[in-house]
Amino acid sequence: MTLIMTNMTQKDVPVVASGVSSELIIKLETTGEKERFGARVEAVMGVDSKVKSIFMSNAQYGFRPHSNGRDAHWHYAPSFNSEHWKPEISIDVICRNLPAYSSVIEIGTFTYYSADNIKGVTTPLKVRAAYDPNIKLDLQEELLATWEDYSTNRRVYSHKIRLDLPDDNLSHWSVSFKVSPGTVLFKKPWTAYTHDLETGVVEFKWFATKSNIQTELREVDFQLLSTSLIYNPALEKLASLTGYYVMAEDQLVSDLES
Repeated sequence: MTLIMTNMTQKDVPVVASGVSSELIIKLETTGEKERFGARVEAVMGVDSKVKSIFMSNAQYGFRPHSNGRDAHWHYAPSFNSEHWKPEISIDVICRNLPAYSSVIEIGTFTYYSADNIKGVTTPLKVRAAYDPNIKLDLQEELLATWEDYSTNRRVYSHKIRLDLPDDNLSHWSVSFKVSPGTVLFKKPWTAYTHDLETGVVEFKWFATKSNIQTELREVDFQLLSTSLIYNPALEKLASLTGYYVMAEDQLVSDLES
């Protein structure tokens, strides 16, 4: 039996951000014959992407999400004003865990099936990841010691953070964590730092200079002063610890062109 759909192509490659809904437009080419009830076009997505909706204008509603929460299809049903596929169909997708550098990635496939469930033409679904200069930093933390400080009548917690950084070509890096109200920095780190007393967020920063784009020190030692002498297990770990680094501009250009 003749397959009505002869070709499908993605109209353009949109720039998308992680977690934000984006529209893909698929151009449909057919034999021009009437389509039968039950044909479908199906989006099968990768593990980090999902279909939010599928829409074809001036057609009987046919969006059908799949039980896995990622895939979906458009079920074709002839309507009073059309018995043919329209020239375009749109797919709203949400992508996550996109690469940091701007690049085109394949997030799934879009396939036509006839009313007899015979597989026909297919096309890859592609997006371009929005450029994000912040590269996630791998961190290791360690509680070195804790003791009572009777000069302040409070307890001290000595911490170390180890940073996994490139050898050179760095612009800057940032590490942050959160402390409870009343907890403050006692022994300060060697880096620049800020402490927002309202939110409790502590941030350590390092910036390259014109003569130095290396960061030889990959460990940050510091001490936190709690609100009392009583040992608090919650201060063994740094809450919401996260970090990122940014490459120097010349290195970024080299990476993007390669």
